[in-house]
Amino acid sequence: MGEQGLFAQLEYKDVAEAVRWLHNALGFDLLSPAPVEGESLDSAEMRRAGGVVMLSAAAKRAVPKGQSIYIWTADPDGLFERATAEGAKVVLAPEDGPDGKRVARVLDPEGHEWTFGAREPGASL
Repeated sequence: MGEQGLFAQLEYKDVAEAVRWLHNALGFDLLSPAPVEGESLDSAEMRRAGGVVMLSAAAKRAVPKGQSIYIWTADPDGLFERATAEGAKVVLAPEDGPDGKRVARVLDPEGHEWTFGAREPGASL
């Protein structure tokens, strides 16, 4: 089916502050470009012990707690179609993300948010 991995994606009101806290408090290393002092940050990726966490600002999210499971797949559009055919509610129809890779989001029947993306988290940015 083309899935390549499963990654945690967390939403924060202040991504730059989350990057600072995760680095200082939990020892995560920043993979994406560092935030500029005083500027907001829309997204970031951090690694700890081989695991990657994706951070994003509170945009285009449907779950109040800001949690989403990210499935890296070669065919986000196909996975979106399959999920919606099984009753998933659309959060974000497939579109090209800021990096030019396809991305889509749905809510499963219990309200959990799932993101399908063609971009590999942790890969060189």
